[in-house]
Amino acid sequence: MGGLILRRIAAFGSLLLLLVSLSDAHAGQIAVGEAQVAFAPPPGYCELGREGRDALFVDGVKRAMGPEVRILSAFAACEQLKPWRKGLLTYLRDYGFLTVARDDERRTITDGRPTIVRALAKAMRAANAETSGDGSGIDHLGVLHEDDRGVYYGLVMDVETPEGNPRGALEVSGMTLIRGKLLSCVLYGEFAGRACVEAMLGRQRADLDRLISAN
Repeated sequence: MGGLILRRIAAFGSLLLLLVSLSDAHAGQIAVGEAQVAFAPPPGYCELGREGRDALFVDGVKRAMGPEVRILSAFAACEQLKPWRKGLLTYLRDYGFLTVARDDERRTITDGRPTIVRALAKAMRAANAETSGDGSGIDHLGVLHEDDRGVYYGLVMDVETPEGNPRGALEVSGMTLIRGKLLSCVLYGEFAGRACVEAMLGRQRADLDRLISAN
């Protein structure tokens, strides 16, 4: 499991470099292998479309994640989407994805959610120890929180806007078991110190609670 966690962390970290960036949110059913998962973007986020800049962005993300990961849903902050689609913004600050590893999609996990989450947290901590000081330019914040419902991991990277201005990019991913499938919900935003990490973590915990309740 440690190797898979490392590949996921590397894939998600590389997304922070994609600063080419993405209908109000409403719940829908997503086929994940043989399971049907009910999902709606988090409050304040809208689903990305399948045309124009939205499609180009999602295609770029798919290439960055690689063939081992399937994007189930892509979304961005509603207030940013309209000006971004008109070309008034050169990148999106706040966006996210619901994903599944294709190996996990093909199997059904029968262990209980608490057991899987604790195993994931252990593997993530081991993976974080391996990546500390690896020279990748990514600050691995490690496991931010774990409980019986999910485990949460953070990354920070120094990147540049399309105009060449430096900015800090934050990723907080939350992983949980839904209908026997191990799913990851990943949020990206601006990094501006520990307070913004705690704020995004709080949002992710609420989002995973909604996802679990809907299923």
